[in-house]
Amino acid sequence: MRLPWVLVYLRIRKLKKEHEVERKMLDIEKQMFEIEQHSLRLQMNPHFIFNSLNSIQGFVLENDTDGAIVYLSKFSHLMRLILNNSKESFIPLRDELKAISYYVELEQLRFDFKFDYRINIDERIDTDFIGIPPMLIQPYVENAIIHGMINKKEKGNIQINLSIGEKYLICNIIDDGIGREASGLLRAKTGLRHKPKGMLITKERLDLLNKQLNSNLSVYITDLFDESGKSTGTKVTLKIIYVEL
Repeated sequence: MRLPWVLVYLRIRKLKKEHEVERKMLDIEKQMFEIEQHSLRLQMNPHFIFNSLNSIQGFVLENDTDGAIVYLSKFSHLMRLILNNSKESFIPLRDELKAISYYVELEQLRFDFKFDYRINIDERIDTDFIGIPPMLIQPYVENAIIHGMINKKEKGNIQINLSIGEKYLICNIIDDGIGREASGLLRAKTGLRHKPKGMLITKERLDLLNKQLNSNLSVYITDLFDESGKSTGTKVTLKIIYVEL
């Protein structure tokens, strides 16, 4: 009579062990994902950091102490934000925009104010209480500067427009630079045919986030033209999942 109870007990114990193994595997996968995310975020701007240090050195060599101090102050604030933000899966939109502003202002200094920028935020968005994954927007702003603004003869403009939907934050990065075709031709002439590392890493991050969060984060790039067919810049649309903080 005891045999059925023994079989039931053994079955329950087996199921518990299977459940425990499954739970531990999920925990390990989560830890691996977080480590991978953290590692990717820390790799976001190796070229930018190198170029910034060169710019600081340039201010020093030109005996522009004031310029060096301003640059160093903004640079240190940005590095602190990047490191702090990289520890979190979601950060307040306010902190992400602050990091972008520091970054763009440093690039303005580095390139002698060849371009202006503006961030436009939908009035329905409270940047203190909307959280997004960090460092998703910056690589596309960097791409607009490096490949759109720098080789433009006239002063350029970049707009970062933020709107909100039911599940996603929509970020449009619009520049009036030379366009992807002209930029590609210039890269080909200089032998640079690879895609920017920051954008490749960001694409990997988007894929990882979609798997982890079961979301549909995406990026669309649109070439802009005037009525005569002349390039007038580029528009990048990012669909970013958000949480309420």
